[in-house]
Amino acid sequence: MRPYIGCGVGLFSKSITTNYLPVYTEDVWGYEPKVGVLLDSKILKNLFVDASVSYMYAKTKFNAPKAINVAVGLKYYFEFDKLMN
Repeated sequence: MRPYIGCGVGLFSKSITTNYLPVYTEDVWGYEPKVGVLLDSKILKNLFVDASVSYMYAKTKFNAPKAINVAVGLKYYFEFDKLMN
């Protein structure tokens, strides 16, 4: 088991559509701190199950989009030093 923390930064887009106003789109920078754990899959040597929780936040003019993301996936790590030799 390998616990980890991380933080992503990105450009987020928010669009607002109403019946009375034209479409409003705003692009803003936001961040996404993350906490997760890599678990050995016991299938292949470098294959891990990645389980994480992150919180996305981006400040916009009207209201800030926020989201809590829960993700589970697979990650495979290549050993480049063995590939080069």
